Amino acid sequence: MKKNIVIRRSSIIFILFLILLALYRTANIHVVQERTSDHPCYWLSVQNSPLLFPNFNRQFQAEDDMTFLSMDIKTREYLPGLALFSSPWGIVGDYRVRLNPKGPGYRLTVLEQHLNHQPLSCQFALTSDLNRTLIQEENGVVWFEQDEPVNSPQSEVRFDRIWTLQTRTYEIQISAADFLIERIQPTVEKTFRHLIETQTK
Repeated sequence: MKKNIVIRRSSIIFILFLILLALYRTANIHVVQERTSDHPCYWLSVQNSPLLFPNFNRQFQAEDDMTFLSMDIKTREYLPGLALFSSPWGIVGDYRVRLNPKGPGYRLTVLEQHLNHQPLSCQFALTSDLNRTLIQEENGVVWFEQDEPVNSPQSEVRFDRIWTLQTRTYEIQISAADFLIERIQPTVEKTFRHLIETQTK
């Protein structure tokens, strides 16, 4: 009898936990664009909160001191009531990086997406593929760079550097302000090497 009561209480607690988790996730996931016939995917904005971010197998090799802030995703399926979505086709994530441990934080934007599954309307883009320069190509992985001018008199940033790393089926775009280039370049190189390794497995 006591065993049945314990099992019943445990089941109730577990169900309540799932309900609270669903409510918590729902409060932190916002639909930017619904799925339609012309746009066959959901565009979701997700805030960085505990228990909210599973590992999406991101290939960007973020450093330990880079803080993940939030992300937009495009995915085929989304259940609003349960705040559940299918494996994302594309992710645009914002990180906070610092030039020194006690200095201010600056935004780093990273796009990751599959190129062989989703329609073009469900792909993200930080920039066009025009005016980019091929830096390196190795084992089916290509590395492009381009600079996008920042047309704002109030901004101290002259341009954003955009690194694009591509395989036949996967793409990573990394965007950072000009004064962050030296800080981010080693991470780009590390990610490039990681993609090369994944092609040989």
